[in-house]
Amino acid sequence: MPTMNRPHVFRVTAFGAGLPGARDRAADWGSVTAVFRHSCHVLGTDGRVTCIVDRRLGKGPVNVCVDIPEDVAVEDLGIEAGTPLRRSGDDLHLGDGIVLDLSGGELWTPPPIGPRTCTTEVRRRARTLSAALGPSIPGEGLAPMVPLAEHVARGWTAAPGPATPVTALALPRARDLVRGLVSIDARLVETSAAGLIGLGPGLTPSGDDFLAGLMVAMSADRPEAAGCALRDSVLRLAPDRTTALSATLLAHAADGTGSESMHRLLAALLGTGDQPDPEGLARLMADGGHTSGWDALAGLLLGIHLALRLRDADGGRLLECVGTRAGGGR
Repeated sequence: MPTMNRPHVFRVTAFGAGLPGARDRAADWGSVTAVFRHSCHVLGTDGRVTCIVDRRLGKGPVNVCVDIPEDVAVEDLGIEAGTPLRRSGDDLHLGDGIVLDLSGGELWTPPPIGPRTCTTEVRRRARTLSAALGPSIPGEGLAPMVPLAEHVARGWTAAPGPATPVTALALPRARDLVRGLVSIDARLVETSAAGLIGLGPGLTPSGDDFLAGLMVAMSADRPEAAGCALRDSVLRLAPDRTTALSATLLAHAADGTGSESMHRLLAALLGTGDQPDPEGLARLMADGGHTSGWDALAGLLLGIHLALRLRDADGGRLLECVGTRAGGGR
């Protein structure tokens, strides 16, 4: 247990580029709001959340990944709500008892996917993945929407399998969101996004994880999509409709950045050449959180199929997308 006289030092292995003060050598980052077995959350002075996590939880835009021994739990280190986090030189100080050494840490950003495979092959990979996951899809959160992703993206009618209360609410809103994006209807995009943001329980509600996967997938396949009406709506609505952590993650997703596992799966589905097994990567992603991984996976597959539909339909109309807000001009 760390003490005031003898700080406990841990090595940081990676941290997200979106962190407040990530490039500043002296900055107050905020104070701890929640402590868990393998992580703690810090609310920054800018209203965004930083997550101090065991490196085994993976890299991401808000994660400071720390090399913590397997037999040490973050919640047993004396960290509590209100503990301040400050950067000083190459160190992060959690109160007076914990020092996180940043000197060898990697500034993590998602690697580029590189050359893309053809549309037909992307669709084949996505369909194969959905079929392979089918028998193991849980009846919780928005996981039942994983096999429906292509149906929703293409406007086909299909009933969910093991329906959940959150799925019953999310499915019609997701269909409306697709219609809004396809028809370039900013108002419909806005109302649909509003119905998904904050939907479900937890620090990152299912609707938020779903939207994050959708936006990251569309940005990965077509970077110009990051500037569309969905991005504008999410950035505007999320701070007042969901948790601080989820709003922070949605802001990064709106700019095309998700978790490391999400980007690895996208590379396997969209890239050319020898790719890792998509099913294994999808299961790794799905393991994140109680339902968060499955929720984000459903959104990611929807984003891939929607981008393919728009590409097939008009060769790039989404490149222009709607930049004006539903209530008027910028």
